[in-house]
Amino acid sequence: MTKSSFLQDLHEDTRQHLSANKGSARRFVICNRDNLNQAIKQGYTLKSLWEHLSRKGLVVCTYQRFCNAVQRYLPETPLAPERLPEPANQTTLAQKGRPGPIKVDAPKLISFKWNPNPKKEDLE
Repeated sequence: MTKSSFLQDLHEDTRQHLSANKGSARRFVICNRDNLNQAIKQGYTLKSLWEHLSRKGLVVCTYQRFCNAVQRYLPETPLAPERLPEPANQTTLAQKGRPGPIKVDAPKLISFKWNPNPKKEDLE
């Protein structure tokens, strides 16, 4: 083994070890803050971003750790799409002329009541 191949192997091993260390997601999120913000604002989900970055080898961490880093270091980024406001003039089914749910008068169920002192007639 030559000296240069040994140093190349050592360099490659060290680079892989450092990328998988604790904090690799944090370093990546902080360094690529602008790109991540832009991708999230364009509608990409964190799951799709993590999958893409993992396939490329840019992020070597779990999805949960990646999400935690994004939530912590990109607080201004909306992680969930904003809800649309509800319309002010909502109409019910009856107002639209459609039949609503059918109401059925169910007979009352007779429930059991325990009597500690039974009638003698009932016992015979």
